[in-house]
Amino acid sequence: TFPLYIHIHFNARALDSPRRYHFLTMGNKPSALLPEEPATTEGVVAAAVPRSPNGGTLFKFEDGTYVVLTTAVVPEIMNDGADDDTPAWILDVGDVSFAISDACRLVSNAKDRRVDFLAPGSGVYALRFFSLPGYDAFMAQYKDALFENTHGVRATEESKEKIFGKGFAAWANGEDHPEAVWDMADEVPPAPEEKDMDEYKDEQIHKEGEDVLDMKMGALDNSFLIRGNAVDVFRNRAGGALADANIRIKLQDNAGAYITPTKGLLNNCESSMLLLSPDGGRREKIYQMDLEREMVISEWGCKKDGVDIPMTDITTDNKSAQMEQRSTFLGLDDNRLVRWDMRMAGGVAQELTSPTLGYSDGHDFARGTKFRCMATTGDGCIAVGSEDGKIRLYSDKSMRQAKTSFPGLGSPITAIDVTHDGKWILATTATCLVLLHTCVRDSKTSELTTGFRTKAGDRIAAPRLLKLKPEDAARAKGAPLQKGKFTWVTEEGKQERWIVASCGNYSILFNFRRVKAATSPDARLLEYTEYNHVKKDATIAESTFVHERFTGNDTHLVIATTKGDVFCAGGD
Repeated sequence: TFPLYIHIHFNARALDSPRRYHFLTMGNKPSALLPEEPATTEGVVAAAVPRSPNGGTLFKFEDGTYVVLTTAVVPEIMNDGADDDTPAWILDVGDVSFAISDACRLVSNAKDRRVDFLAPGSGVYALRFFSLPGYDAFMAQYKDALFENTHGVRATEESKEKIFGKGFAAWANGEDHPEAVWDMADEVPPAPEEKDMDEYKDEQIHKEGEDVLDMKMGALDNSFLIRGNAVDVFRNRAGGALADANIRIKLQDNAGAYITPTKGLLNNCESSMLLLSPDGGRREKIYQMDLEREMVISEWGCKKDGVDIPMTDITTDNKSAQMEQRSTFLGLDDNRLVRWDMRMAGGVAQELTSPTLGYSDGHDFARGTKFRCMATTGDGCIAVGSEDGKIRLYSDKSMRQAKTSFPGLGSPITAIDVTHDGKWILATTATCLVLLHTCVRDSKTSELTTGFRTKAGDRIAAPRLLKLKPEDAARAKGAPLQKGKFTWVTEEGKQERWIVASCGNYSILFNFRRVKAATSPDARLLEYTEYNHVKKDATIAESTFVHERFTGNDTHLVIATTKGDVFCAGGD
């Protein structure tokens, strides 16, 4: 990335340059209505250039609405780099100039010939082009400039193939393969009058203590709030409510020193919780807390062939594994995918002083994979997200080689989730949620399958991007999106209905059925910005869902803030 920004303009690219572009233009519903017939009024800057087909009207978002800023302006994308080999592209439109990056939160709308964007330090703007060719030319230029600023190389076909992989350049640009499948045969589209989450009030429980780091929802009796060196216990109630159990479990190791975990993992029919800590001297260990005895009972060393393997993430073998009696779970570090076993030879459970976990299965990959997060399907297939943005799909049969691998779009994957049936993947980046449909037809049998089961390559549909409107990104003060996830489903045949992510003081909710319908190949919509948001007074540590066992056909959202407030709200 090229953060350098110098307000000296040279080597400008003309919008009518003969250079060829191959980007698919994207549509979207407007963030907020623009005035239909802008007119020069007091306070509005007069047009500085003739009405060009490559130009448009510039608006600024103020007090909840867009107002005309300049009636006619031609945007220019300019290189402020030291030379042509070190590009640092900026967008200059009217009196607004800023470096091009994902931080601009640009949202495009081909139908309305419009782009909305956040100019860091200046505000939120919209530009409505006078002509569709002008809009198309701008979007092609902008995408090339974003590619070059992100990857530090020229946007040639050779460079794109090197970055994205053979055959994936068009896929990364948003072009669906001719053989791409969009399977919604088992899904009933939402009715227009379907209720949204924000129509419901929520209940609040406040717990004093250290900052909250994680919330683990149970499908049985309890749910848990991880904060500092303690875990607060809540009772799951019919209807989706949570009740304070007035139990706080202090986390101490066998030497009496406190443990401060960042992640917990329920297992063994939710009678125990595995804890992962990033602290020095603890990263190569996993702690097991007995939730019935309310204490840490085991301290596992993560080793292979006598070498410590510090874990960066842990997860269950499959979607419903925490509700079952299991001794195995999955672990991840920068270049390893591991299945650990908590039993010794003969199946005897290890005690607190036992040295290491059993290395059940796994694979050491080449340096540079930079694994960061993972999730499992209902049948145990694994999706892994990486620092470089790549997503790899592994079958439940082997962890040695990914069945399918997708290139990164330029941003690290910080969290990943997958539906129970494995047909959809949700990858969280700082500025958007990347939605992938894994369905593809088997090249030999033509039967419908997923990228977990066969090598799909670029035949899988191009990624759909779930984004914040720029004005909402500004309200959230540029906070990153975090921990995107689907509704929690643990039974075959059930469908996830919602997507949620946290962003600063906001929980962002997408109706998953509407997303799938609106972004189908026929709709030609690759960016989606229709959502509900819930604001809280403190930073949100976790936005998650109550298990359907307690809610029936309803969906209940749980929000935990860093200050210890827990909210539970429901929706249809």
